[in-house]
Amino acid sequence: MAIAFRSAGVSPGAQTTTCVIVKPVGLTLGDLMIAHCFVRGEYTLSSAPTGFTEIRTDTQGVVASSLLYWKIAVQADVDATDFTFTFGAAEYQIGAIAAFTGVDGSSPINANNGDAPLGQTDTPTSPEITPTVANCMICLFCCGTKLSTYSGYAIVTSDPASWAEAYDFSETIVAVEESMAMGYGTRPETSATGNGTATSSFLQYWTAQLVAIAPVGEPVAGGGGAPLIGLINAGVI
Repeated sequence: MAIAFRSAGVSPGAQTTTCVIVKPVGLTLGDLMIAHCFVRGEYTLSSAPTGFTEIRTDTQGVVASSLLYWKIAVQADVDATDFTFTFGAAEYQIGAIAAFTGVDGSSPINANNGDAPLGQTDTPTSPEITPTVANCMICLFCCGTKLSTYSGYAIVTSDPASWAEAYDFSETIVAVEESMAMGYGTRPETSATGNGTATSSFLQYWTAQLVAIAPVGEPVAGGGGAPLIGLINAGVI
């Protein structure tokens, strides 16, 4: 089964300790949820909703931080209205959750990398990743400190035939500007991707993070097939 993007829910942002993200429309048992929070300042979460696991956090010191978390949806998530991520102090923040179908329910996050340099450019760039299974969904998460829009998603090696965008929005919160976006595309190869890049509409401080999502049933390169236990645990079968 090929991975497909289902939908995304977003947080309009606020200066507060909590990032409350609306549930993706149509969320279904067994979907992969990837939560993306962007907060001004050097912050980590003090608590995530039950069952969410950190993928990575990339921070530009005191400027901003981008946090990624994942979870396979259970019935409580399907029944929920939103998801609350809590920080240790009130800060300017926005967020989104993207939902995907057809993922490996046991080990959905196959590879990840990211960067958050202290410098302003219009080319958010993540270091490369190397997927270990074929037909991963490659996601490039971008955040910035201006009211930017994002385009031109690409990787250096074996670029997906096409990229789509799950979300791309910006907010002004008490005169503080923030933006975030995520582009995605399917890549058959298991070689190194090379850097992932996008273009933002303004020069800004940014973070960029690459994530490879593993599909159901693809064997690990040089190994056996994907185990069924993850699908059972996720309630898919």
